[in-house]
Amino acid sequence: MDNKNRLVGIIAIVSAIVLILILMRLEGAPTATVSSEAGQFSVENALRHVEKIANAPHPVGSENHLKNQEYIRENLGSLGIDPETQTVIAENTRFGMPFQAGYVTNISGTLKGNGNGEIILISAHYDSVSTGAGAADDAAAVGSILETLRILKSESSARNDIMVLFTDAEEKGMLGAKAFLNENPNLAKIKTVINLEARGTGGAALLFETSENNAELIRSYGRSVARPIASSFFNDIYKILPNDTDFTEFKLKGIDGLNTAFIENVNNYHTQADNPKNLDRNSVAHQGENLLAVVRELRNKNFDEASGGEVIYFDVFGMKLLSYPKGIVLPLMIVAVLLFVGAFYYANKTTGLNVKGFVGGFFLFLLFIIAELIFSFLLVKIITVFHRDYSAFSTGDVYDSGFYIFGVMLLVLALAVAFFGLLRTKINYENLLFGSLLLWLLISILTSLLLPGTSYIFTLTVIIILIAGFIGMLWVDKDVSKNRFSVFSLIGSFGGIILVGGILRHLIAGLGFGLIPVAVFFAALLIGLLIPALASFDRKLSLIGGGLLSVIGVVLIVSGLASVNYTAEKPRQTSLLRAYDADNKKSYWATEDINLNEWNKQLFDGNASDALLPQFFPQSQRYFLVKESAEQTELPAPSLEKISDETVSDVRNLRLKLTSPTKSPVITLAVESENEVVGFELDGKKLFQDTAVAGKQKNPWMTRLYAIPAKGSEIVLSVKPKENLKIRVITQDYGLPQSSEISINNRPADLVAAPMPFNDSTFVTKLFVF
Repeated sequence: MDNKNRLVGIIAIVSAIVLILILMRLEGAPTATVSSEAGQFSVENALRHVEKIANAPHPVGSENHLKNQEYIRENLGSLGIDPETQTVIAENTRFGMPFQAGYVTNISGTLKGNGNGEIILISAHYDSVSTGAGAADDAAAVGSILETLRILKSESSARNDIMVLFTDAEEKGMLGAKAFLNENPNLAKIKTVINLEARGTGGAALLFETSENNAELIRSYGRSVARPIASSFFNDIYKILPNDTDFTEFKLKGIDGLNTAFIENVNNYHTQADNPKNLDRNSVAHQGENLLAVVRELRNKNFDEASGGEVIYFDVFGMKLLSYPKGIVLPLMIVAVLLFVGAFYYANKTTGLNVKGFVGGFFLFLLFIIAELIFSFLLVKIITVFHRDYSAFSTGDVYDSGFYIFGVMLLVLALAVAFFGLLRTKINYENLLFGSLLLWLLISILTSLLLPGTSYIFTLTVIIILIAGFIGMLWVDKDVSKNRFSVFSLIGSFGGIILVGGILRHLIAGLGFGLIPVAVFFAALLIGLLIPALASFDRKLSLIGGGLLSVIGVVLIVSGLASVNYTAEKPRQTSLLRAYDADNKKSYWATEDINLNEWNKQLFDGNASDALLPQFFPQSQRYFLVKESAEQTELPAPSLEKISDETVSDVRNLRLKLTSPTKSPVITLAVESENEVVGFELDGKKLFQDTAVAGKQKNPWMTRLYAIPAKGSEIVLSVKPKENLKIRVITQDYGLPQSSEISINNRPADLVAAPMPFNDSTFVTKLFVF
């Protein structure tokens, strides 16, 4: 390296150190302290609630679910707050067929203020999935809310009411939240909702979603929370993902609010590994302390005087939350464009920048980005060839994925060092750098128009770099450094490192192994800002550096492949279900496992085959490995008895009594004939009233019912008469029946049920014709 480029190399090293420090700084949640002071959030108190609630799975309709209802009511009562119980029939048709419906029980309580009755609502769901104990999702939130309520109860009265809401059946389509919003008479008084969630068992509590009218809430959050981890980028990404929480229902009703969650150790999500033992107390403390802080901030707020509007926001090192109005997104983008044009013009006059080289630099950088994405995608595919059982991890992440993620990242960097280092004699710094900045600018324009919450990453980075470059060109003598724009823009790239590094850590944690190419895309963009540093090394040094990084990257990936050893602490996810066809009196075992394990291998010999199971999963295109059971023990079938049958105005109203001898918590009804369903009632409540869904229905018409009474329910199906009405009834009971074919109760400690709603369940199907 010659002397005139030595400064560039030094800055490159500093840049790498800054990025590493950012990633280390954002490692996990802040350490929780043991607090005995009055008014301080006690994570120990919150975890005691978690121990009680999450000692076993507690899905809707289970005995454990009923016990947790009573536990929550008792704890509200012990705080001197009258628990209010809402037990109603709710439905959610937003997702189409099958639409979800059933009995839900919401529990709420209110700490009265001394104002005009405006409400700050704190929300969490208290049900779990059937495959997991739900310590993080969402018992930790329930515990944090009860602990927050205990502290607020001991403090002097404030202006606004504090209502806590524990919703039912969030895991079954946000049914509890729908019921609360549809039938609460005080809905207009709710000014803010704060919802608590989790998608893993650890990590910092992220503010990952807000309402559109978020300006005042973001300012309040930034003022009150000691370590805010937040970004409107998360909010934009979450809108794209096919995920929902109770908060979605509040937003659809136009209620402003905040949604927080911790998302690390996602392998434990919705499995038995989501238990109190694996729950990170630091994560619970971070989420709980943030909740307490922001509620204290909002308790005395006069919402009638609060300013509205939407802001773009992001944290810096988790220490400061910055924001600016959404209204200046486009002006900032225009500033970035003008700065780029001005810098290009000036650099073209005073440096080695030229139009031909600039165009070449842009396409070279674009080629580099595409190559990195293809390279990382193929690497992920190759890794899954070695471990086909990774496909069972429904969240997309796998154990020790850090080996793969950082191994791939090092290989990406190695490719960059070699790629740009070898090009140093073909194209100069400015052409390469302006080419990469053009791509950043184009993404800035696109995100400003389509994803304004994400635009700050690109717009602010481009502005900072170009201003730094201008300073270099205007203030530094040309004789001192002919690469003065590149040197100063490299200093300005620290802004990009901070902005991208701030999200990269959480992208890696939240997306995991399956979406490594997404993290690689951001890392490759960041590399584009460091082109002057990468191109400052001579050919020999580039090859040596690239080779060394490649070796380390390969070693990490190989270490990840070799480290796969499923244990009780890192269990392998597996699937198994039992299905009984009551019409044909045949029993089946089914699994989605591509690689069978020793436990379920005994069930699937050479006679097993891949097949759909339409009689158990109508309309589904999900394939299972299916084997007819050697044991053909009859299982109790559901019953559908006709009470009345009337035809009025060309509509046939068939009243039926639906019962399950096993008191099944989940029952699916599917119409298999060509009769158009125009109405549906469950125990006198009219459902299926959403004309948008009703008008687009495709046979089979389906509904999935949850927690109907043990005595059964009356249903009314209203159809257009066309032929005999065929209704398939499918019951789902949690757990597998005892069998001589497999030791159900002795699943090895290194195996855990994969988080699928059908897993570890027994299905019985029967067709009825009327």
